[in-house]
Amino acid sequence: MSSTAAQSSSQISAVASLCIRHGYIQMPRARDDEARGSNLSLPEISTLMGNMTHYGYALSSNALRQLKCLSLEEATDWWSGLNPVFANITGADRNMDEHVVYKNFPTEVLDMTEAEYWFKQILMYWGLPNNLFTEEPVERGKVQNENIKFKVLQLATEETLRKIFYSLLSAPFRWTELQLSDAKLIAMQFHEDGVNPLETIKFKENLVLMASFYIQNNVQCYATSLTDVLRLAAALSDSDHSLRTKVTFKRFNRQSRKFLLSMIEKCLVQSSSALDDIAKRKFLWKKLLKIIHPGDYKKQFPKTVEAYDCLYHDRFEDLVMAKIELGLKACDLSVLSVLKQRPGEFLRRLRSAIHVFGQEALDAFTQIIPRLQMIQLLKLRGHFKVINSRKYRLFPPKGQWSKLQVVEADSSYYVPEEIRKGVMRLITQEVQSRVIKKIPNAQLDPRVAKIKIQTNDNEFAPYGRGTAFPIPTTTKFIRSASYWKQKPAVGNTWFDNGWNFFDDSWNSKGECCWDSTHGVGAGAVFSGDPTNSKDMEGRACQMIDLYPRELRKLEIRYAVWNILCYSRVPFSKADEVLGTLQWGDDPLTGPLFEPQRCQLKFELKDENFTKYLAIIDLQSRPMQCIYIDANLAANVQSARLNGKTLAATMPGFMEYLDSLPSVASLFRGIPQTAILSLKSDLLEEREDQRDESNPSTLGFKVLYDDEGVDLDEGEQAYVFQRRNEKNNFSLFDINDLLEL
Repeated sequence: MSSTAAQSSSQISAVASLCIRHGYIQMPRARDDEARGSNLSLPEISTLMGNMTHYGYALSSNALRQLKCLSLEEATDWWSGLNPVFANITGADRNMDEHVVYKNFPTEVLDMTEAEYWFKQILMYWGLPNNLFTEEPVERGKVQNENIKFKVLQLATEETLRKIFYSLLSAPFRWTELQLSDAKLIAMQFHEDGVNPLETIKFKENLVLMASFYIQNNVQCYATSLTDVLRLAAALSDSDHSLRTKVTFKRFNRQSRKFLLSMIEKCLVQSSSALDDIAKRKFLWKKLLKIIHPGDYKKQFPKTVEAYDCLYHDRFEDLVMAKIELGLKACDLSVLSVLKQRPGEFLRRLRSAIHVFGQEALDAFTQIIPRLQMIQLLKLRGHFKVINSRKYRLFPPKGQWSKLQVVEADSSYYVPEEIRKGVMRLITQEVQSRVIKKIPNAQLDPRVAKIKIQTNDNEFAPYGRGTAFPIPTTTKFIRSASYWKQKPAVGNTWFDNGWNFFDDSWNSKGECCWDSTHGVGAGAVFSGDPTNSKDMEGRACQMIDLYPRELRKLEIRYAVWNILCYSRVPFSKADEVLGTLQWGDDPLTGPLFEPQRCQLKFELKDENFTKYLAIIDLQSRPMQCIYIDANLAANVQSARLNGKTLAATMPGFMEYLDSLPSVASLFRGIPQTAILSLKSDLLEEREDQRDESNPSTLGFKVLYDDEGVDLDEGEQAYVFQRRNEKNNFSLFDINDLLEL
């Protein structure tokens, strides 16, 4: 892989940020090419490491070894470039402490009565300066003796960007905005001669986005299906490339029109089923073809002109789909042959086919299982795992969680138990047969069942909705924050930080938010409601502290974190909206925002007015934070108004989370050559099953984190969270299994 152009300072910072977010750190080689030992003194190294741990990061032993070889000038230049990158990644550069109403939070708020709090707050709403009602900040003690788990960064090599790039391209799910930005950044910086990256993109919508990017940068590429052409035209029009919402096509210039028409013609010539793609979305195709005028090029694109004529005279019917619908209604066994021609459609209609045809439907489905993608198999197995035990069914129309409908499941939804077990068994066998070719045996950390595989509607994280993070047993407080920057045009803008609380059965137990600051007594405290019009740049921050011990006394099990657009300004219209979550042992020590305590940080950029970010399970052992990333319906005026709605929605939503595939589901049925068990929060290996002289007994390690686990130099392993500074292993890309 070779650089195409000299990198600007901003590009260098962007690449450095990309590497850090993927667990790597770039470091210069010492200018003196001769082999040499450490040039930095111990105090100098300690200072640099202290700067890094301030942000919650540490270096692997290999990276530290290379750092030691730098001169003081080289090391200083290196850190000067990285310091703002770390500050941006963690959110430290937003200076959230300065934009909280009560700078001595939580003590300053806890010392007030509820009446005193509201008297001051109302006067601040009226426009009086905040400093008339708040105390001068007092110095806070340093964070000490907290068992903070640092994120370990491995040394980046010349191959690191290439590995990240092809990992993204092979992903079988829709990219988040950040992943798309990463793919574009690497594509801009590097190229491989004779390699077309689009050929390696597995997920169609990702392919369309990258094709649009290449076209806009004058690199020719082609879509391979008519639906992809439709998505590409939407992407080039800055419209919804997923085709889930209303699509508006722009007026294309002549060159773009001929380019789109050539792709349509090619698809129509090469595929006999291409017309079915048009029949599925007749309205959109009429809109697009009307704009690109195929009649202007009758001789060049005759098939396209013919298809447009059929559309115009309404001679298109989706005959295959019609056959399926009629066949299922008439209990016609021949419809199974039609479904076998469309594995994806058979997958979606499997439950209906089982209800109509029973075992015969399963027998037919067995024949198409090898043609399904790995992620399809895992999702289907997760669905059938809980299909007969679910109490609720969820319907998010076209993936829009804000319009989620929840209905109770009845016996008509269930499938015969023997057939359910048969589906599970067949899928497990297929998954096992694929995975075992790459990984014949494994050592599986049971905690990887808590790592969910990324799904198509993730907006933030490179892991899936439902992924759980253990909260240390020493944790005394959990601190959430919403920070926003919105230059005030008229009045104030609010993006409200709130929590809703529930018992074990999802009965509402109160809330903590801007207008219910004392809803759970001593269990939670609110930092005051800021008025961002008083800041020249429109910055403001709300913080809420949760105290797990006090909340458990109130028989609260679940705490649901949300950020609501009170002012009806969507997240996308703000200059910036951040959500952060910290936890620690002492709420009175350290800054209000302490980067090394920050566990989750999200940048909210979508068109929605609500975001439910995470659930804290206060009664699990240990406590855990469950990432949910859902735009559930809510009254944006206050979290106080959403308890009843959430009480009805969340039981079904939790069932849905349980059905989603985890990393552990990839390894079900793979021989376990050693047993990894948890003891004192560390992994221990059963010595009676480990034979160092026989590599085949060691097994491929699949770990939640590598704390307390020794990995050999260059050993390939899957590690979700890198926590062991001594390990310099080769990180296994889980997408390598998902593309099997």
